[in-house]
Amino acid sequence: MAEWHDIVLLDRKFVVASGTYSSSNTTWSLGITDNTIDTVVLGPGFGSNSGKIVTVSSSSGTVTATGVNYSADEVCIGRAYTKSIELSQFYVRGRDGVPDFDSTLTYRRLSVMYHRTGFLRLKATQTNHADRTKELDVDPINERGFLRLWVRGDSSKVKLLIENDKPKPSTVSAIEMDVDFVPRDGGG
Repeated sequence: MAEWHDIVLLDRKFVVASGTYSSSNTTWSLGITDNTIDTVVLGPGFGSNSGKIVTVSSSSGTVTATGVNYSADEVCIGRAYTKSIELSQFYVRGRDGVPDFDSTLTYRRLSVMYHRTGFLRLKATQTNHADRTKELDVDPINERGFLRLWVRGDSSKVKLLIENDKPKPSTVSAIEMDVDFVPRDGGG
């Protein structure tokens, strides 16, 4: 059976049993020097704060959080990273199975089915337009569901991204795109 820290996604992850609280700082010793460590996730012993993400600073083999006493129980410590997936451009295929590159395809809505997910962001970017985003950020983790983003844009000009920049898990099990299609001959 998986432990709580198995679903915490950090690079260079350490599970530390406890820290030291002194002068309004909680400090954890890692035994290695890595000044890029920047995140602490509180364990189940912190009750309602379990899973809370704490920003920290690191120096000379120690990691420090300022202002609150987090020394009492187990935490995960590591380096945050961003998972980013850029979707390929969608095309309509003809009866022969060949993509129709000359037709006009307008994205309407991106739907993503997720499973065992705590954080997920859908993002649509287009030159000279504000980015459109939709986020799921939940505790406890959702078993499954859908996240939908209204895109509204020409498929050749819109970049679609699925991102996660939190130490929470995210699993995408299906992607669906609603589109408007105009064939190359201009007919309906």
